[in-house]
Parts: sequence; C-alpha cells; structure tokens
Amino acid sequence: MTEEKFWNILGTKKGFKGEWIHINLDQVQLPDKSVIEFEAIEFQRNGAGVVAENKNGEVILVKNYRYINDFYSWEVPAGTIPPGVDHSMCIIEELKEEAGCEVKKEAFKIYWKLLSFDRFEQSNISLLLCKECRADNN
Repeated sequence: MTEEKFWNILGTKKGFKGEWIHINLDQVQLPDKSVIEFEAIEFQRNGAGVVAENKNGEVILVKNYRYINDFYSWEVPAGTIPPGVDHSMCIIEELKEEAGCEVKKEAFKIYWKLLSFDRFEQSNISLLLCKECRADNN
C-alpha cells in the first residue's frame, strides 16, 4: 500500500551545491494543483553532540562565536560527522578539540537521536551522554 503524498515534487534544480549543504529549488505541486518553487536545504553530513559531565557532575560547555548572528553562545561540544566515521569517534575528537577533554568510546551512551524533516531541511543528529569525561590536565 502506498501512502498518498500531499506535495508532489515535479522537478528539482540545484540552487547551491557546497561541501556541507546543498540548496534545492523544487517545483512542487500542492494538493490544490497549484505549483510553487520551494527552497529546501539538503545537509551532506550528519551531526553529533555530547552532554558530557566531569567528575564533579558538571556539564561541559564550550563558548562559540557565531558570526552569522554576531553573538557568543554556550553550547555542548558538537560537530558534523565525516563520511565513514562513527558518531562516537567524531565526538571523541570534538571533545578533545573544543573542550580539551578525553573520554573512552565505551563511556558513551546514545541519549537522543533526531531525524529532522521540517519545512526547510533534512538532518540526522545524534546526541550522546558521557559521565566519564576528564580534562587533559587532570
């Protein structure tokens, strides 16, 4: 049994093709048979982040400057997963690079997995939990 699609893609052309994202310009037919052009973001890599605690139970955050919005924010260590790399190995690298922390792969537990398909984008993001994170100088 096939499920009826309410929006039918009649055609797609690339508006932008980059290393990290593509932006597609889709010709879409709506249920009322009208046709619109829709901009959709297609991520080329999945993402992973980690809620990491140190030995005192404090959550490790990193301060990042986001130039697009021109502000600093406190965030969990995260990054995009290179092709062929396991999400936990990506997080081990991100923790080392962004927070100066070390952790073993066995310390991770998948905490949350989001497969996002919203109006504008599609992405696959894993959030991991780690309770055995230690700073390099400890």
